[in-house]
Amino acid sequence: MTRKLSRPQMVSYLAIAAGLIATQAPAADKGLLGTWSVNSGDVGISESTDITNVFVNSSQAVIDWVPDDNATGTGTPITFLDTNGTVNFRGFTDYAVLNRIGVADASRQILLNGKINGFIGQNPGGNIFFYSPSGFIVGSSAAINVGSLVLSASPIAVTDGSFIVDGSVTFGQAPNPNAAITTAAESDINAFGTGSYVALVAPQITHRGTIRTDTAAALVAAEAATINFSPDGLFNIQVTVGADPGNRLHVDGGTITRNNPENVGDHRAYLVAVAKNDAVTMLIENGGSIGFETASSATVEDNVIVLSGGGSVFNGTPFVSGSANPVNLAVDSSTFSSGVYADISGGADIRTSTSNTSFGSDPLTNSLTLFAGDDTIITAVNGNSLSFAGDLFVNIDEFGTGPITTGNQLRLSASGTGSRLTIGANAFLSAATYGADDGEGTSAGDATGGTVIVQTGSG
Repeated sequence: MTRKLSRPQMVSYLAIAAGLIATQAPAADKGLLGTWSVNSGDVGISESTDITNVFVNSSQAVIDWVPDDNATGTGTPITFLDTNGTVNFRGFTDYAVLNRIGVADASRQILLNGKINGFIGQNPGGNIFFYSPSGFIVGSSAAINVGSLVLSASPIAVTDGSFIVDGSVTFGQAPNPNAAITTAAESDINAFGTGSYVALVAPQITHRGTIRTDTAAALVAAEAATINFSPDGLFNIQVTVGADPGNRLHVDGGTITRNNPENVGDHRAYLVAVAKNDAVTMLIENGGSIGFETASSATVEDNVIVLSGGGSVFNGTPFVSGSANPVNLAVDSSTFSSGVYADISGGADIRTSTSNTSFGSDPLTNSLTLFAGDDTIITAVNGNSLSFAGDLFVNIDEFGTGPITTGNQLRLSASGTGSRLTIGANAFLSAATYGADDGEGTSAGDATGGTVIVQTGSG
């Protein structure tokens, strides 16, 4: 329903609502550079120079947009919100609004490079969703301040006007298997309030900007998935179709952190990648920073970074089967200020090529818990430091499925002048091998044990 805001309870919004119209403004006189139609929900839209105001008076709403620049074959992004543009989403009570952008060319990403604000009353809020089959670029001038934000290159299922059902959102098959979501350096995404979240869902994700949240953030590299956005941050993330080969989830100097260190509460960051067929890589490098410094006023917080390569997440915990297609983890010159729980189907390579790499900040907890399905190396090189504030737990055990099973190799090392590897508490390293089971608890295959190498200096 599209209408003027006229009911008595909306009197505090009269100044905003005065310009509300049911016809489209000229192309230059608005924030979002497109034409709109309300698909479902109770929505009013007003447009003025460089500003679009969207008032949502229903719990959920869906708006369809057609970009003003909808040409095909240009090879350039579509500017949907430029550096001067602002879009304000407003409601009196909590709401969720899905903005579906219909592009004629699924290879042209949508550029969001202005201000996106969400309000409940006068405070930051609202759950703002955007879908485009071409993916998104969050530009270097983008400043996003909302309750929660979701960007998706997969279509979001809508049933009877609802796209969030009992906290769950279904992201269908991505029309473009190469669609990407990219956050540029200096871009700023902020999600405010208990239960807030930021989620990026696409076959390829590159994060160079900053994401701040009061509860959780999820980067999901896949073509189709279902996410349950539990208010406590313990998400369920089920990937139904993985991504094509390559560096499909890349934190390239980007940051994921908390909003206000004085607000007490648990936080989660989820990085999830699944291979559709051949190997996929999850890469965190170039000063990437993920974690949630414990609030100074808090006695206990449960802040965790979850890396799931090749599987799903259930109640905040990654689960990867032994038969999953390989997803490899590469970490280089990055910082994890909270403990990391990683479960990956491939191997891991953790190093310090250009600067230090560190895990955790609490010596009394696990800084890194890593389960990997292939050879793994953890090494300090080039005169840099690799540090674990607390415990280091690495398990690359191999479980046989055939007559002969060969174990994996785990290497822990520091090499080169000035290179240092430090573990603040305990280290548990396992590369055991188990022969195939005949189903009755008896070994039915031969096994060659894996290898753990701890090496310093020149060897």
